[in-house]
Amino acid sequence: MSEEVVVAGAGFAGLNSALMLDSEGFDVTLIDRDSRHVFKPGLIELMRGRVSKEDITLDLENFLENTEIKFVEEEVTEIQPDRKSVETSGENFTYDYLVLALGSEKVQPDFDLRYTENFYTLEDAEKAVDELEDSDSAVVIGSGYTGVEIGTELHEKGLDVTVVDESTRPMPASREKVSQAALDHFNGANLSFRGGNRVSEVTNYGVELENGKEIEADTVIWCGGLQASKTVQKSFKTSSEGVRVNSGLSALEHEDIFVAGDSADDENLDTAQMAEKQGIHVAENIYTGGELLEDFEPGRNPVIVSLGNSGMMITENSVYRSRFVRFMKDMVIRYYFFNLRKRKVKSKIRSVKDSFLLDQ
Repeated sequence: MSEEVVVAGAGFAGLNSALMLDSEGFDVTLIDRDSRHVFKPGLIELMRGRVSKEDITLDLENFLENTEIKFVEEEVTEIQPDRKSVETSGENFTYDYLVLALGSEKVQPDFDLRYTENFYTLEDAEKAVDELEDSDSAVVIGSGYTGVEIGTELHEKGLDVTVVDESTRPMPASREKVSQAALDHFNGANLSFRGGNRVSEVTNYGVELENGKEIEADTVIWCGGLQASKTVQKSFKTSSEGVRVNSGLSALEHEDIFVAGDSADDENLDTAQMAEKQGIHVAENIYTGGELLEDFEPGRNPVIVSLGNSGMMITENSVYRSRFVRFMKDMVIRYYFFNLRKRKVKSKIRSVKDSFLLDQ
């Protein structure tokens, strides 16, 4: 009898991990409240029609046909590690191993977000795109990777854009040379950055700052911080950073639970590319039966940030800006789905082999 693995979350980490585990003969149950796998970094590409919705989504039921993965379209409501169980809105699942990859959700600031748009989910992005069709100006709150990408894309779309952040420099989590490169692009494009300003209120006509000043805009885009899933925080009594893991991505207090992506409290960048790599690494460590774990090595893969029609590549030592980088960013989506389909083929081959052996 094969070991049972529950994969909680069908994002970048979860889906890739499920495919890898299925190809190795594990009994895999993949749970997610959404029946679609969405390439979330591509959501802003909808803004100017660079991609269609179909280009950045997969229907999981159809995609997982001819594999042995059981897909459950339900929301994970609680995890009980001591009982080795995962509860959903309709069922309860037990496991030998759990892959925890429930992703993140937005942090609620101390002001109302009712008048803001965002690009965290497909539905949110589609709503924001519709809203922006009738907009001539926008305020982007937050200047991390997403804020910079959305701000520059809106500027290329022809809107009068102001990016606001309480930090004094854009992309504050990055090195100063990265921030300077982003600021140089802003200045060259005549895109306003209002650093050192904290938003106190969002209204239907723009934003109010703590210093009493107002910035009027037709649309306000929220690009504030993210936190680990509330279900993860509640189930593991952990902080908003997620579950603490060892170097092999196993939960410190539960060796049968492996954590990847935004659910993991580690020192790695919270990017889609990193989540995919962690999902694959988690699957490889489960192959070993949880013993002699291989350390996760994030590698030196560059981070690519789109800047409207241009792009910025961030490596360990350097920052490059060019239109060619923008082209590379466009290719990432195709490359990602190509790799997903390769992993599916391996799962399908395993399924066909099992069927053949059963018929003998």
